[in-house]
Amino acid sequence: VPHKVAFGEILKVVGNEPELGSWDIAGGTELKWSPGDIWRATVQLPVKRIDFKCVIKRKGGNLLAWQPTVDCSLDLTSIPELTPGSLVGVELLSWTDTKLDVFVTPGAASSSEVDEISQETLLPMIAELPDPPVEAIEPAENQKVKEVAPKPAVAKAAPVKEVEK
Repeated sequence: VPHKVAFGEILKVVGNEPELGSWDIAGGTELKWSPGDIWRATVQLPVKRIDFKCVIKRKGGNLLAWQPTVDCSLDLTSIPELTPGSLVGVELLSWTDTKLDVFVTPGAASSSEVDEISQETLLPMIAELPDPPVEAIEPAENQKVKEVAPKPAVAKAAPVKEVEK
């Protein structure tokens, strides 16, 4: 799922199966960050209907937010290409939507093969994502901006603006 979070925050996926925590956030699967703020995980699931949702939480801490949608659903029994040992890739296209892209790769049995296939599939898509717009960062009303002289070891550096609270 593509989603930007603050430093120290993580995404987890929780759902109706024990592999997804049975809706208990503590038992959910932690997603791993990759460039482009794309979060992913590899989970073995039973072939049945899977309901799930993502959450944001502090690493080792409390829940911050549930994905602001209805539950996502994937009925694995409705995929005719699914055979034993297949990898089913599921891409949640947006944090604010439940649309899924599903792809099937037959015979991917080991987790290293799954990771390799995931990288091959996701990296070209990440490379095609447009750069986010660069916005000027203005200090909040209760913050003051002061000039800070550069450290002597930095030659020919322009003064740096520091934000105080």
